[in-house]
Amino acid sequence: MLVGKLPSVHVWTLITFTLFVVDFIFVKKATVTAYSLGQPQGQCAGLPDLTICDPTQAGLCLNQTCSSACAIRQMLHCNCPSEDDNHCYLCCGNTQNPCQPAHVYRVFKPNGERWEREACRRCHDLPDGVPCDDKSDRRICLNKKCTANACLNQPEGAYCDLRKTRLCVDSDCRDPCREHSSMLTTCECDGQKSRCELCCYDFRSKQCESAFRKYGIRNKDGRPVARIGLSCNRKQEQCNMYGRCASSAFRPFWPMIAFACVAYALLIV
Repeated sequence: MLVGKLPSVHVWTLITFTLFVVDFIFVKKATVTAYSLGQPQGQCAGLPDLTICDPTQAGLCLNQTCSSACAIRQMLHCNCPSEDDNHCYLCCGNTQNPCQPAHVYRVFKPNGERWEREACRRCHDLPDGVPCDDKSDRRICLNKKCTANACLNQPEGAYCDLRKTRLCVDSDCRDPCREHSSMLTTCECDGQKSRCELCCYDFRSKQCESAFRKYGIRNKDGRPVARIGLSCNRKQEQCNMYGRCASSAFRPFWPMIAFACVAYALLIV
């Protein structure tokens, strides 16, 4: 069998060098472009360095040019993941440093404060439950912070806004009734059958009825949206994850518990 002559060492060196140049020029350029979110807009003529020239884009005067505050650390403005609380802050990064909040890299405003979006800053003075993000309905004020998701640690059917119109459904803060029709809003059914499920109030009929049976509104599993934790009777018992009042949910297990107790007593006698 004939075997072709292997390339010389010089050829391999040339191939390796070519691949390195391609990676450096194109891949690195694409990475830097992904981090850069544009230049702040503002005038810096006659202004000293570190003067804020664009408060909306975290722009500072550097060498008579309105530049991103990230440039102080030779970084670029980038987008932090929207799933966490860092979404509210200016984020910086480059090809050597991951995209993180600017204050992690010790980039602050001239007065020492963190670069935080104004929509998020409102939470310092607002009560819990107030919407705090002009770009996402999921975020509300909680513990003086604009939370990434109000339903992160909340059960299904729990209220997630101050007006008590939006609920946690499929781990998201939503208003399923309003999504179905602008004439519907969230309500709490009085009847035992629908008390532990999402109910919608119809402004036309003046009726509060089961969202599942009346309008076909359901969660991602195709089941009625449960109102877990909602008080369901005069004994202040609460709705469970199965959409039932706690007292009735455990009733089928009482015979089994009684039988187990009797069996255990006979064994130890």
